[in-house]
Amino acid sequence: MPAHMRPSWCPSPSEVRQKAREYTTRLFQDRDTLQQILERHETTIRKRWTKKTNSQKKKILLQAWPNMSTQHRPDVEAWRRQSTNRDAYLWPYINLEDLFKTKSLLLLLHSRGRHQPHEFVHSDLEQARLGEITRVIQPGFLNGFTMLFHGRTTPDTYGDLVDWDDGEMIFEFLNNGLGMHPGHGLVALEIQQRLSSIVPNPGPPHGQQENVTSLEIMAAEAPYRVPARLDIKRLLAMTVAECDAREEHIWALREDPSYFAEVMEDWAAHRPEVLLDAYGRKHPSQTKPGRPVFWNIVVDKVVVESYLGFATFDHIVKQVKDLESLLSRHASKIKPEDDLPADLMEAFQNLRFTLDAAKKGLIEILQQGLFSSPPIRQFCHRQQNGLPAPPDHGIHRIMPLFQMLFDDEQLFLFGLHTITDEIGHSLEHDRAVKAAISPWVASHLSSLSTPWARKIEDGVDQNEDKLLSTYAQTFGKTVEAARAAESNLDTVWKELDQHYRASGSRKSPHDLRTAPWVEKEKQDTVSEGIYDRHAFSGIRWSYLAASISCTINRASMCSKHLFTIKSSSARDEDIGASIIPHETVDTKPVFRVDRRAYKVFKSLFYSADHDLPGEISWFDFLHAMVTVGFSAERLHGSAWNFAVNGSDIGVERSIQFHEPHPSSKVPFHVGRRYGRRLARAYGWSGDAFRLE
Repeated sequence: MPAHMRPSWCPSPSEVRQKAREYTTRLFQDRDTLQQILERHETTIRKRWTKKTNSQKKKILLQAWPNMSTQHRPDVEAWRRQSTNRDAYLWPYINLEDLFKTKSLLLLLHSRGRHQPHEFVHSDLEQARLGEITRVIQPGFLNGFTMLFHGRTTPDTYGDLVDWDDGEMIFEFLNNGLGMHPGHGLVALEIQQRLSSIVPNPGPPHGQQENVTSLEIMAAEAPYRVPARLDIKRLLAMTVAECDAREEHIWALREDPSYFAEVMEDWAAHRPEVLLDAYGRKHPSQTKPGRPVFWNIVVDKVVVESYLGFATFDHIVKQVKDLESLLSRHASKIKPEDDLPADLMEAFQNLRFTLDAAKKGLIEILQQGLFSSPPIRQFCHRQQNGLPAPPDHGIHRIMPLFQMLFDDEQLFLFGLHTITDEIGHSLEHDRAVKAAISPWVASHLSSLSTPWARKIEDGVDQNEDKLLSTYAQTFGKTVEAARAAESNLDTVWKELDQHYRASGSRKSPHDLRTAPWVEKEKQDTVSEGIYDRHAFSGIRWSYLAASISCTINRASMCSKHLFTIKSSSARDEDIGASIIPHETVDTKPVFRVDRRAYKVFKSLFYSADHDLPGEISWFDFLHAMVTVGFSAERLHGSAWNFAVNGSDIGVERSIQFHEPHPSSKVPFHVGRRYGRRLARAYGWSGDAFRLE
């Protein structure tokens, strides 16, 4: 045992047994009392607690638990203040901030009253891990014995101390979850006994907003629930969604010049070279002679990380699928008292190794970009210390958490879950901290949680013929400019493709390209406007039209001017990217949605309607996705995972989108990117949505 982890006391077997019996006797006596309360008052307690105000809840909670901590994760706050408050470390989830939330206390009461103590014993001890790391909690040391909990439901057998000489498997029980070291066992019993004294069981709470949740909510509620078991299907859905998002990112880089430029600029803004040195001087790469070298570095980093990230998660998806198959095959053979089958154990180990390697890579990227991000770089310098931030700046509250994340030893001691949970809580509840995090940092932070155009002005010239003529000339030039940008992008990727090849097994569509602009002669009378448009050109139509500072009635425009966009028969051989239509589907689903959701989908997909929305609210987007049959789960950082909630909507795979940061508005051009991803993933178009 390392020197810094040496025990403070070494009790004898008789002392351990005596202390354990004291805890278990009181623990099970309290359970008998709780059963009587349950029979009489469970419904009443549930109803009354729901109606209580926060001040009333506070009074009740403090009567049951005097000196209760006031804020979320009091153990982390105690560590920051170097406090030795033992309660904060033993019961970090017993605090007013979390228990004020209606469901938290009701979940705690329901789970503890409906399930046996042995179902919580390991998770209860794990919650107190930070206290042991900081040496505030110091378990005793007794060698040669194991304390047993699994399947024991009486005070005489629960926490029984057994000598290793009493059986060959007694020692093995320390590692397979059936028992634990006596010192840790006493700490776990202390935690459980105190909890049992305040838990009148009110029955299960009713779910709220079942289709919208978040990892922060799940993490906050986890200590009050029955410990979760491995949900392999949910793990697979999340990894597939992450992999798909990375694949879509690569193809967006290839087909969309504006997205390519935005990503390159974003990564450039988070390179360490943009930091000044201690004397306020720029890095040589930020001067004119060094700019080509700097951009070579940026392009190389973006391409390598994009392809490597996709290949990594593609491999993770394969491993999770293999694990799912093995779990199904060995379902009847898996027992707590037996070792896992060799091939299943190997599959778990391989997946854990890959996830650990991916985690380290993600942390390295985040570490490289955090300090040079625009909101933080003013407080950082290359090589030497930067300028001090104001005392009340959010950086003082968030930077210690990132330093824990970037330090291998602290990451091991505190655990990734604890650190990311605290970062997520700070981003959610501290506006100053949220302002200090750039969208680039938030999006990369999201990946660590996987186990991420306004209306046209009024008051312009209302001469419709003049507007249409100007629009036609401008749009034709804009289309050619877009095609030129795409051609340049093709040239870039042609060179890059000579060095990099995607290693994933799945195939993606060819790059989509804007068709040449074809000017049609003006027709005096046209009964019906016709758009022979290429899929990607159609999507860009509204995007480009949105940049014109005038109000355009597309229906009227079609009645007076006929524009036709046609695909060219062939592309230049140098470009190597062909124009292809979307695959046709015989039967397309039609969704009946309310007006709020319809407005969102009209913004995401091409529509000939002149009354197009500009920006859309992120919460409206959540509502729209839930309306058509998805459940929305917020991950850490800015990512949200959308999974089919059981409805028959003709799709199975999940998909991820990043919430705008720091604003909650989705710009028009970003919404169109969402639409292109939905079209590629599910074959949706604007025609798939109808008003109820």
